[in-house]
Amino acid sequence: MRLGIICALKVEINDILTQCADVQKQEIAGTTCYMASRIGTAQDIEVILMLCGMGLSNAAAGTQLLISHFGVDTVIFSGIAGSLQPEHAINSLVVGSKLKYIDTDSSLIAESLPHLEVFHADKRLIALALETAQNLGIELQPAIIASGNRFISRQQDVESIRTKLNASVVEMEGAAVTHICMKNNIPSLIIRTISDYCDTCYEDFGNQKFEICQAAQKSAYFVVKFCEQIAKYQKLFNS
Repeated sequence: MRLGIICALKVEINDILTQCADVQKQEIAGTTCYMASRIGTAQDIEVILMLCGMGLSNAAAGTQLLISHFGVDTVIFSGIAGSLQPEHAINSLVVGSKLKYIDTDSSLIAESLPHLEVFHADKRLIALALETAQNLGIELQPAIIASGNRFISRQQDVESIRTKLNASVVEMEGAAVTHICMKNNIPSLIIRTISDYCDTCYEDFGNQKFEICQAAQKSAYFVVKFCEQIAKYQKLFNS
């Protein structure tokens, strides 16, 4: 089995890399990729980690590269996100059950394969992620995630996204990753840890290094444990 893990930021991928063996770095189409023979204690699984950069276009291009060039069977996104709802507190771990685009006429996108306006995580991966979290004693909350090419920091934007999309988490890559995976009939899952409440500008957010690193580390830790479970039950995803 060949598993793809994609992150937008260095802080999101660094802790995952430390849990990988025989890592080889390669630059392809302006994208940094890492090939590893093992992640955590997982056996019989190859891992391709990708640092795609922020935004929908970078995420879509990176995901297609994972699929077309590296031939991955499954794609997992690991990273941080902003909360739109009080139930997702700082350092909460969430899994994207549904992914939606912000500021997009999705009916136009749906004219092409996979002919959808809302994109869905793989149900088998969600079930396994929830089981993994339970075994680890970690709360994992399913969430509707909204993805766009803007850093959300204004209250009016928070309210608009929450109302129009019924979303509770916001970020900049998830919908594109899931969209491209569904287009290629590849299972995927978006794992995020809440780092902020969308109440500060990007410049000030960048100064909150401890909170950002803490959130990224929690997501990375869970993703490594999750990948170990995927390796254990990999036959489930080969059917």
